[in-house]
Amino acid sequence: MKTFLTFLCCFFTVAFSLPAQTLLEGYVRDMECCGISEAVVTVMCPDTREVIYSTQTDTTGVFVLADVPRHFLLDVASFGYKPYTCALDVDSCMGNPLHITLEYISLDEVTVTADGKPRMVRSGNKVLIDKLGNSPHAQGSDMYTFMKFIPVLNVPMFSGEVTLRETGKNAVLLVNGKPVHIPMDVYLKNIHVENVERIEVVANPMGEYKVNGTDGVINLILKKREDEGIQCNLSLNDTQYGGNSQGGTFSVSYTRNKAFITSGINVGNSHFKFEKKVDYRYEDTGRRMLEESDMNNRSQNFSGYFNFDYEASKRHTVGVQASAGGYRQDDESLILSTYSGYGSVQVDSSYRSASNVYTPDKFSYLSGNLNYTFRIDDKGSMFYADADYRMTRPNAYTHHVYDRTDVGGNADRTDNLQKVKTCIDTYGVWLRYIKVFNPGTRLVSGLSYYASGTRYDYVYESLEDGGYVNVFGQSNRFYLDDRTLSANASLHHSWSNHLDMSVELAVHFYGAEGEQEMTGESFSRNEVNVLPAFRLAYDPNENHALSLNLMSMVFRPNYFDLNPFRTYLSATSYRQGNPELKSARVYSTGINYTFFKDYSLNASVDCWRDNQAFLTLPDGEGFIRTMPVNRGSSCLVNWGLDIDKTLFHNRLNLSYSVEGNFVRFKNALSYMDRIQDSFSWGTDFRAMALMKHQWTFIAGYGYSSHAMSDSNFQPDRHMVDFMLMKRFRHSNLSVGLRKFFRKNDKDVYYEQPGYSYHTFMKQYWLAYASFSVTFGNSRTKTVIDRSNAEVKSRTSRPVK
Repeated sequence: MKTFLTFLCCFFTVAFSLPAQTLLEGYVRDMECCGISEAVVTVMCPDTREVIYSTQTDTTGVFVLADVPRHFLLDVASFGYKPYTCALDVDSCMGNPLHITLEYISLDEVTVTADGKPRMVRSGNKVLIDKLGNSPHAQGSDMYTFMKFIPVLNVPMFSGEVTLRETGKNAVLLVNGKPVHIPMDVYLKNIHVENVERIEVVANPMGEYKVNGTDGVINLILKKREDEGIQCNLSLNDTQYGGNSQGGTFSVSYTRNKAFITSGINVGNSHFKFEKKVDYRYEDTGRRMLEESDMNNRSQNFSGYFNFDYEASKRHTVGVQASAGGYRQDDESLILSTYSGYGSVQVDSSYRSASNVYTPDKFSYLSGNLNYTFRIDDKGSMFYADADYRMTRPNAYTHHVYDRTDVGGNADRTDNLQKVKTCIDTYGVWLRYIKVFNPGTRLVSGLSYYASGTRYDYVYESLEDGGYVNVFGQSNRFYLDDRTLSANASLHHSWSNHLDMSVELAVHFYGAEGEQEMTGESFSRNEVNVLPAFRLAYDPNENHALSLNLMSMVFRPNYFDLNPFRTYLSATSYRQGNPELKSARVYSTGINYTFFKDYSLNASVDCWRDNQAFLTLPDGEGFIRTMPVNRGSSCLVNWGLDIDKTLFHNRLNLSYSVEGNFVRFKNALSYMDRIQDSFSWGTDFRAMALMKHQWTFIAGYGYSSHAMSDSNFQPDRHMVDFMLMKRFRHSNLSVGLRKFFRKNDKDVYYEQPGYSYHTFMKQYWLAYASFSVTFGNSRTKTVIDRSNAEVKSRTSRPVK
């Protein structure tokens, strides 16, 4: 650590002492102070308008001029913006970067039909994707479908979170730099490509965005309508998997003068059916338990959100975000458990358990956010401030009826009711400051403080004399208060147009206190985590890009993991938290090499300490207990190859990926083998074809081999899926099928000396259908396709 801090100090000293540029620099930005890339900057003689030379802005809107005459005309042109021409003098410009703001051209919506691709360029630690309308897949597409054609993203066929191919890790969805209040896939299916200006993909944010841990960022920059009015988006979906589920999202955006409002509602009705069998074997005692279950899960959820942004001036913007929602659960299960001797067909006893889990209250959460943005200068320096509050009330009741029959035919019944009421209140502030020294150097610093209070009431009642009576010793109350103070600073520097480096240091101060009301037992936790990170990116030319990432992370248990109460799942099993559970620490190294834009190689090594695993084991009292424990340490080595090819003028897209994993566990638990090794691999292939009349057909195949995780093992699995989509001018309709194949429907299992279990779950075909449409005001600040000749022809006009 001492060596790293010494290097950090030296790096800051060298970076800030770099000699100043003697060239004439400038910035080209739009009305929202965002850089305009590939704007044509032309230097001309003021008298004859003869072109001396032309250059273009980079991905951040920066240009550099050299060898200009003392007096000259500067003409700036970019697709979709009004022309800009002015007379300049070198003496007045030296030492002061030029700041040029281009105004939008008001255009009706234009449909791009050329065979092309969105432009994708790397800028430091970001991948910027714009000109989305160049793609033949853009018209009528929602963003979730469109992202399947972006090679740096990994998008599931029907639903689920989008991940980053470069790291293989999850990503947080932001819109104009702010979080969304509904699931990522739901939001992306509700917004159309025509409303998105560009996409920013950041594999390692390093404090630049409001995200935590290892998450990457997908930031959508929306187009802003210059005229007043309402635009609406509607998406509907239906899923069949053992049962039928429906969902829908309706959102509205409204622009008036300097105010921008977005709001929406999301509703869902889910019904899933599961048939499951678990075979528990106790080799040490010669016993066996077979558990067969039939479950029907039904739920309804609803949520709504409201975002308001007001541009008080060119430099000051204030915003308000609010969301609320609820959840109604009604799960029914029937479980039959039989006990016998190991290897015997004679049943000793059996349990029949009927249970119903339901929510007494529909309302479950409320959140609010106040935010302020200050554009400090025209170089891009920014200050952000956020104040957050979130209220969560995940309450649930569970009704169990147990019927036990022994070998002699004697029977008895137990009827109980478990009531769980949880109150969680979280509040905090987050400050972030970005200082841009020059186009290639910026410093990002942040400070945040978040605290939460959890009150967990658990009531266990048994049916006696026609009524439910509280069972003494079973009911309890658990309090947990925790807080985190975090500070971080990161320096991002471009040594040249081809070499970028980022270095970060984050410090987290964490404290927590927990207490059981009934027993009086209490515990406290205090941690100080120092988390350095480093990134180096080298792009020798447009066909090759190499990056190296080093980072460390910490994963802390939440109240549910620490809660020591028993929550009974059936007559023979329960779940219990572990107040002694330690935070897990991971040190990660990753290398990514992208070549010829279509091929990507990546490799990583993750070293874990105090792995957290949810183990399902016998508790010595005749029950099966699931509890989180610190398993020990592990080392995971991962490698992968991704290929994404576009053929026949972008009408056929083929993607293929293969990855391998080797993991070694060093177990610290006495009932597990000391050393366990596992090698696994997987592959995925997907073909996407654009057919006539805006039809698109997608087919995929995936395979994953036997693998070992922290808590169990997974067997081999095959997967096939298909989707057919029809795109209209402002809408799309899609249908699809998916099926997982496993030998004998074998699911997760666990094997250690003296004890094992195997799970079998019936696999159904999944059928999916969705519809998405946008309507209302469609006059946006759109970028229309023009030729360079047309843009440069403006240089022949006289100066006004």
